This record gives sequence, C-alpha cells and structure tokens, in this order.
Amino acid sequence: MAKIAIIDDTRPWADAMEFVAMQAGHETLCIIVLPSRNFKMIADEANAFGPDVVFLDHSLGYWPLNGANIAGLLRVGKEQIVGTSTCVEHVLAQKKYCGRAFTHKNRILEHPEHAQEFLKLCQPQPQA
Repeated sequence: MAKIAIIDDTRPWADAMEFVAMQAGHETLCIIVLPSRNFKMIADEANAFGPDVVFLDHSLGYWPLNGANIAGLLRVGKEQIVGTSTCVEHVLAQKKYCGRAFTHKNRILEHPEHAQEFLKLCQPQPQA
C-alpha cells in the first residue's frame, strides 16, 4: 500500500479523503493548513513522512500564497502531486505543479465512483 499525504485547509474534505485512503489500507498523513503553521513547516512534515502521493489543495486560505508554494518545497515529483481544488480556475493553475487532479473531494463519501477515482490516484506514478 502507498503512503498518502493530504494537505488542505478544509478539514471535512481532508478527513473524507483520509478516511477513504485508510479504509483501502493506505498509510496516511493529513495536514490541515492553519494560521499557526507556515508552508515550510507543512512541507517539512510531509517530507518527513516520505509520501508516495501528495493530495494538495491550491487555495489554502493565504492569498497570494497557494499550493504551488508548498509543492515547490516537497521532495516528490510533479507526477506524485495530485491537485484537489474544485474550482475550475484553480484546477487550471494546479496544472503547473500537479501531475494529476482530483476534483471531487467534496463528494467523495457520497458517490462511490468518486471514491474509486480517488483510490486510483493513490497509486504512485512512474517518475518522468
């Protein structure tokens, strides 16, 4: 099973993704972005975990900083970063630093097909 890191500022959605990953047997680290934690601290925690895949939100509540600022500090390749924004404009921005996207985090528990899509994305991709 894979090591999955989830970085988001919306606890219910992060918790839902973590729940689905854990139920499938993945080892998880869920990091909720809070004012008391700067982006370097968040990236350091994720890097120490050694994730195979990182699910990373774009809009983290600290404009003008966003997921790109954290992605630049992670020790994983673009192919291993999955953008989780649900806003079309943010999904487009994530393409610069995320190799894949998951736009259904807000409905992952309500629709089994979204949970299955998420679990497919939990599989590490070959490095480019």
